[in-house]
Amino acid sequence: MGYASNNIVNPQYTKRDTGTLAQTGTKPLFVVTGKVLLTYLLGEVTTVIQAQADATKLTKTNLAGTTTDICATNDITGDVVGSFYTITGTPANAMVNSTTNPAALIATPVVVDAGTINMNCAASNTGSVKWTILYIPLEPGATVQPV
Repeated sequence: MGYASNNIVNPQYTKRDTGTLAQTGTKPLFVVTGKVLLTYLLGEVTTVIQAQADATKLTKTNLAGTTTDICATNDITGDVVGSFYTITGTPANAMVNSTTNPAALIATPVVVDAGTINMNCAASNTGSVKWTILYIPLEPGATVQPV
């Protein structure tokens, strides 16, 4: 059995305490060392999002500087405290926004190489979100840490 199969029953957990949104651009949320399999990602609004259109998505950037979408945009305008953000794992699908049932695992887990996991916002809105990630290291020493 390989390294990942030995760790699949014991995924790693990390969280990023509440932080402000990206301001008309990209903001790193987590630093990834090595290669990991993202199995769960949950954002929870902790300060209401400003009532102004803000197409928001999550991306990953590798060490070579190539950025790819983890999900498509979703307008988070006016989201209330307790709203949840998740992804399906299919980059063409919009970030899922819900006020109920945030516990679903990612339907299609996402491989993330060394680099960053980012939030990208089209506008500069007020509001804050905290993030939780479960991941499986795909190689020795692979980790995900909050920025």
